[in-house]
Amino acid sequence: MSKLILISDVISSRDRKRRELERYQEELVNIQRQIASLEFDLRLTNTIISMIESETVLDIREHLLERKDGSKKTTDQDQEE
Repeated sequence: MSKLILISDVISSRDRKRRELERYQEELVNIQRQIASLEFDLRLTNTIISMIESETVLDIREHLLERKDGSKKTTDQDQEE
C-alpha cells in the first residue's frame, strides 16, 4: 500500500512550523534583552570592583570633612592677617 500525502497536511505542518518559529524568535528577543541587561550589570559591577581595588572611590564623608577643614584653615588664616 502506498501512502497518500495530502496537501492540506503539508500546509498544516508548515503553519505549525511557522508559529513555532515565531514563538522561538520572540523568546530569542527576550533572552537577548536579558543578556544585554546582565552584561551591563556585569560591566558596572566590574567597574565598581576595579575602583574599590584601586581606591579611586571618593569617600564622600571624608571628602566633605577635608573640604570643611580646608575652608576652616583658610578662614583662620584670613582672620590672622
